[in-house]
Amino acid sequence: MKQIKYLLIIGSALFVFSCMPDYSADLGKPLSASSLKYTVSQDPNYDNKVFLNSETPGVIAYWDYELGTSNRAQDTVIIPFKGDFWVKYRAMAQAGSVVDSTQITISEFDPNFFADPAWQLLTNGEDGKYWKLVAVKAGAPSTSKTFNDWGDVSWGSYQIGDSIRLDINKGFHLDRYRSGVLEPGRFGLNTAEVLEGTEQGKVIKSISALGGVKLPADDAAEMGNDYKNRLRIHKLTADTLILGQGAYFTDSRKSEDWGFFFWYLRTPQ
Repeated sequence: MKQIKYLLIIGSALFVFSCMPDYSADLGKPLSASSLKYTVSQDPNYDNKVFLNSETPGVIAYWDYELGTSNRAQDTVIIPFKGDFWVKYRAMAQAGSVVDSTQITISEFDPNFFADPAWQLLTNGEDGKYWKLVAVKAGAPSTSKTFNDWGDVSWGSYQIGDSIRLDINKGFHLDRYRSGVLEPGRFGLNTAEVLEGTEQGKVIKSISALGGVKLPADDAAEMGNDYKNRLRIHKLTADTLILGQGAYFTDSRKSEDWGFFFWYLRTPQ
């Protein structure tokens, strides 16, 4: 009797499954890379401008061009850096998704984005540039342009001789070397920051440390949290960089002209 019950149950289950719709057939055939239709092209007069165009019917497009992503079927992106870049095109349909890639070459750094000479002076382009902490002046305001009245002391967690390396090789890279130990990070450069307070309307350049790495003034107690890793550029030449914190760069002393200054020299490494 039990055997008959089991057979009835199995038979009923088979009947139910046989009556269920075939969802896999409704989803269609899975895509293949060879079936994808898309184009990646560049402006012949400005190859930093890249055109992304999905032509595969019935899919949702997703692009990854190393520096960013896009989910638009057609999009135009600007890649400011020089070099070779892979553009990945993912087509997503009901039956799944598939990815194909194409490589493009950017012939030069974007002349519009990197128009300010500060970029080259700071980083030496993709080759990179080392800046070594050689002197510090802290406390009162200073217009010093030489080492004459600068103390040969350390400041915060930096020591004299510590260095940073900046480059724009397919990214904004800031490597900090503290007592010889590498701490990789990123940086930002604002070439036209407008100051507040008593210096309202004055345009300056400032540099920020990103990605966890810190600039020398990170331990200065007087600095507001919003500005601990953003410093003014007071002087920038091929071999001299003076960074300062003061006035607008604190929470409590926005109206005073004072600061901490840090002098770096390029080192031939």
